[in-house]
Amino acid sequence: MELKSGLAELDPSSQTVTYPLDAYQLSASDDRTVRYAEDLLVRDCVEEKSSDADVEIVDRRKLGNETTVPSSFGLWDPERAARYGYSDPPMSDTMQNLLALNSSMPSNVQALWSSCLSSVDFASHGLDTSFLSSDTNLAARGYNEAVGQASATSEWSDVRERWIDCVSDEGLVPDEMTLAGIEGVAEMGSEQQIRAALVDVSCKKDVDFVQTLADIIGSYQMVYIEQNESALVEQQSRAKGVLDAAAVVISQHGG
Repeated sequence: MELKSGLAELDPSSQTVTYPLDAYQLSASDDRTVRYAEDLLVRDCVEEKSSDADVEIVDRRKLGNETTVPSSFGLWDPERAARYGYSDPPMSDTMQNLLALNSSMPSNVQALWSSCLSSVDFASHGLDTSFLSSDTNLAARGYNEAVGQASATSEWSDVRERWIDCVSDEGLVPDEMTLAGIEGVAEMGSEQQIRAALVDVSCKKDVDFVQTLADIIGSYQMVYIEQNESALVEQQSRAKGVLDAAAVVISQHGG
């Protein structure tokens, strides 16, 4: 199989990678939009059940990439490494508000929220995302297959070995239980952790670690897309329908 470069789009600031298969499912941003539409429907249900309930919700669309699952390539953003080492960046005001609202919700309102979450018929509003579950999501299945195939290639092993040699030469110990982690960072002091993080990120840049591995995955994804294009296009259409329905819900329910 021919390995192609530039198939994966990297966003170091959020430590996320966009792959070819991502076009056939809801993006992280799309998912936040759908979740916000669901919140609005649940809020309305709660307020219908209790005239005293005044439920405030947070617009999940403003959360940015905080809710995005990072890639498996470890730390690779130099700015984040320099500022925080391996620690998580501070939460945005939106995320803090979301957590605060969840924790401060009165117990009776929490009970109503749970009840409505189970009883609201999201599908009747066009918000059925069951086809994107782990068991049925064709794009997710293709991603997992591609990772398995990519990680078995000599190109994958060569890049990882070059990164290991680079960080080892600087006195760091790679974590053999992960693809691209460093041992002992939790026990390091702040300055030591930042130094280690900068070495780690610099070595990944020097060997083109993230782009190369992501492109190998992307290359196998392209083969999967060719083999399953019809079904993937159908899933893509359904995902767009859900996103369109979410926009309608938000416009009609005070979002």
